[in-house]
Order: sequence, then structure tokens, then C-alpha cells
Amino acid sequence: PEGPMSDRKVVIQISRDGGYTWGRSREISLGELGKYQHRVQARQLGHGRSFVIKVRCTSPINLQHYGGVADMKAGT
Repeated sequence: PEGPMSDRKVVIQISRDGGYTWGRSREISLGELGKYQHRVQARQLGHGRSFVIKVRCTSPINLQHYGGVADMKAGT
């Protein structure tokens, strides 16, 4: 279906200093309507020691967040 429900998104912002300052907003698609197993992923978020991730839904839907996983690797 076309319209506002077909382009559902979340906006994330990253803080690398424990939440004192925030980087630019990044929109990520929630996937197609009815595709309940879609994973929302963000890559190449930069580096820092005290990451805080802010997630905001920009679509008029009932969004339920059940958890999150961060796979972080040490840089070289």
C-alpha cells in the first residue's frame, strides 16, 4: 500500500560522550507493512567510549521496542 504507512521510519541519534552532545539524525526504514521480522540496522556509527543511542519513531504507529543489540568491535 502507498501512503504514510508504507514509508514508516525511525530516527536515531548517537552521542559519543554519554549524552552530553548529539550527532546528526539518521533516518532508518522500518520495512514494509506486515513484515514483522524485519530488523532495523545502522552501520558505521563512528567511534567513542560512552555511546548512547536515541531512537524516535516518526510515523503515526504503535511502535513497540523489545530490545536492542550492539555488536561493537575494537578499532585499529
